[in-house]
Parts: sequence; structure tokens; C-alpha cells
Amino acid sequence: MKTIYVSTLDYRSFAAQEIDGWPTIPVEVPGDFSGGAKKYDPKTNTWTDDVIPQPTQEQLNTGKRDSLIIQAQQVSSDWNTDLLLGIATDDEKQKLINMRQYIKQLQALDMTKSDITWPDMPAT
Repeated sequence: MKTIYVSTLDYRSFAAQEIDGWPTIPVEVPGDFSGGAKKYDPKTNTWTDDVIPQPTQEQLNTGKRDSLIIQAQQVSSDWNTDLLLGIATDDEKQKLINMRQYIKQLQALDMTKSDITWPDMPAT
């Protein structure tokens, strides 16, 4: 057996020794204890599996949409700069318009649906 020091803030974090300013309680564990995805219950002196919640479909959709928007903004950032400087070509202006329309299509999607039809990114 060995003693570890479990944080009373979350009962998940622990250290091999006490750390100044970190509220802990000493807990006896087997010598091969490695922790990981466990939570300590001080009332029962037991460790339980720490269930990690799965993201909802809306969260997954929102993450994908935000990633696609960032990608589109990165692709079009030079065109934006050229437009501001007055040196954008007609082709670059059209590409910028197309990319902006694509971003607006992404922003208009309903993230709560499970069967989203994602628009294609315009040609660059």
C-alpha cells in the first residue's frame, strides 16, 4: 500500500506528496494504483469509474461548422487583405464573394438536426 493525496476540489486529481496550497486528503491505495478516469468517494473510501459525457449531436455539428468556417476564413484572408488595399483582382473578388456566401450558408444551418447537408466549399 502507498499513500497518495487526493484533491478535495474534484476528488479526481492526486499527487504522490502533499503540495502547499492544494487542499488534499491522504488516501491509501494499492502499490500498483495508477488512477486514470477514476473519482474518489471519501464517504465510502472507494474509487469509481469517472464517466465522461459524450458530446451531443448538436455539439458535434457546431464543432464541425465552426471548423469549416475557420478554414474558409483562412483560405480567404489574403483576398480580404488585397481587397482592403485595393489590389484585389476581379477573380479574387468573386472568390471572396463565393467564400462569404459559403460562410453564410454554414451559419444558417440548424445545428440541432442529425441529417445536415453540408454545403461544399467553393473552388479556390
